[in-house]
Amino acid sequence: MSRRHIPKDEIIKEREDYRKYILNAGYSPTVDEKHNFSGSDEFEKKLSEPATNRAREISFHQRFGNHISKNYISWIVTGILFLAIFLMYDSKLDISGIKIHLGILKDDITELKVLTKESNNRLHQHDLSLQENKINVKLLRDNLKNSSK
Repeated sequence: MSRRHIPKDEIIKEREDYRKYILNAGYSPTVDEKHNFSGSDEFEKKLSEPATNRAREISFHQRFGNHISKNYISWIVTGILFLAIFLMYDSKLDISGIKIHLGILKDDITELKVLTKESNNRLHQHDLSLQENKINVKLLRDNLKNSSK
């Protein structure tokens, strides 16, 4: 049975029993004091350093934050440039669309000018024919008046 499946009360009881055992055991040294062990204060041996001097891995968020904090001015300038380029491109598209509409409107206006000239010419012709007819009617009346006398 693994320790995971032992009820918590039994683990607590085991710990208490172990503490009591240690207290009752008393002091008994683990190293025989008769032997002369050299202390760790001596620096005769050179401690070797690890052969690989790899840097500790830094998380992506940390690296990204460091990069932004070091280069925020260039990011701001780059963002402004991209925005300006986008707005210029967008305005060129709008201007080209306006030019197309202006061309269509110019064609329509010239067509209307031609039509109004034609209608003015027809109206002028009608006016001339009306005046001619008035003159003819007046002459006919005058002839009728003169012939009836």
